[in-house]
Amino acid sequence: MAIVKEKYDGLRQNIVPGKREYDCTFLCRGYTPVASFPSYFRWNSKNASDPFARLTGLGDTRQVGPDLFEVTAHYSTLSYDHRQREADVDPPENPLSRPVRRRWSTGYLEHYPPFDLSATPQAFCVSTGEPIRGGVPVKIPYLIRQYVRNEPFFDEEDCLEKIWTMDATKKKLCTRYEGSETYEDNGVKFVEVTYEFWEVGGTRTWDEQRLDAGSYWLVTVGEGEEAERKPAFLEDAGGAKVFADGAIPLDGAGGRLSDAAIQAREFKWNNFQIFAISNFTQFGLEGL
Repeated sequence: MAIVKEKYDGLRQNIVPGKREYDCTFLCRGYTPVASFPSYFRWNSKNASDPFARLTGLGDTRQVGPDLFEVTAHYSTLSYDHRQREADVDPPENPLSRPVRRRWSTGYLEHYPPFDLSATPQAFCVSTGEPIRGGVPVKIPYLIRQYVRNEPFFDEEDCLEKIWTMDATKKKLCTRYEGSETYEDNGVKFVEVTYEFWEVGGTRTWDEQRLDAGSYWLVTVGEGEEAERKPAFLEDAGGAKVFADGAIPLDGAGGRLSDAAIQAREFKWNNFQIFAISNFTQFGLEGL
């Protein structure tokens, strides 16, 4: 359903130095989602508007008919942070009972994919077809979530065990666990403890991927029970062994990659798990 009309004399204004607030009562039919209300203050019946006063939420709802309701929308020029601070003027006396503070930001990770991101993916190779050793770095954005919570003390012994761990999806890391100085409020001592988590999206994980290439390959010498795998090296024109640093593509099992696979750019890549897997429920934070 949607808004039917603005209620006559349904506008209340509070304009003081530093802020402007408006309560607007609309007549609505049935369920009306927040998106149906103006995103900033507009009151057409009085030709009034304030583009800096944003919708901050819906207040009281009163039923005035079988399918007709009065809904009050709140608008304010104050940012969310200012309004939150106003709401926290009288916080709980016990600092350990105060809510967790949350912040969000972004960072970038260098990833080394085996192929580019074009419509017809191509392996990262030089003109001869040899793969580029070390790969090509691609910047991948990730989300940073930060939580600050008042705690009775900072657990120094447990600190290093909590950071640089990963959740079971291998997409989230706890990269920071920090306690500031000790405060005292209303006779209660506490520490502001900061937790920081990095999170990547899609199919990307924190595992590292590297080209399977080396300076030699393995060949099987002998047969039956006496068979063993030994290293084989490139040889120069005189038959001397050549140590080619990481330039020999391998087949993922220690053998040399076939010429056909090289021509088809079917190189092998190795995945390495960098961080341990942990359970973040130990932190006791909501909304991770």
